[in-house]
Amino acid sequence: MPISKSIICTIIARNYLAQARTLMRSIQTFHPDVHKVVLVVDPIEQYFDPRQESFEVIMGQELRIPNWPHFAMKYNVLELCTAVKPYLLKYLFEKYDAEKILYLDPDIVVYHPLDTLLELLERCTAILTPHIVEPLTNSQHPDEIDFLRLGTFTQPLIAC
Repeated sequence: MPISKSIICTIIARNYLAQARTLMRSIQTFHPDVHKVVLVVDPIEQYFDPRQESFEVIMGQELRIPNWPHFAMKYNVLELCTAVKPYLLKYLFEKYDAEKILYLDPDIVVYHPLDTLLELLERCTAILTPHIVEPLTNSQHPDEIDFLRLGTFTQPLIAC
């Protein structure tokens, strides 16, 4: 089966499987031909059967990170999901000769086609998503101080 040159992926611990399934179903609605990948960073044991999913499941140890058990042990699960992101992107580019990779957090649901983002990747190497694009005018949280603590951009990275 030929793999699409465009890949949409996410990273989860197994307890986020429901969110990943929801994300991938929403992507399937608008982009049935895009290859969908979910990286799982912790052992699935008998939690679910990856062969039964509508997306490709990759396990953390498949990324060829040197000394994976030590690498995985030094982080909490959220940190680990963040730390493996560059390794996943490299793995997908190399394994599938991908032209476009769109990373989305697993707790996202797609309600419209992502054509604008995929088209941007025709002329951009990477797209970063800022937390805010204009000054906040209320005193509620999150506020600008919160965003200064979090950083300018959100975690998702879109790459080509």
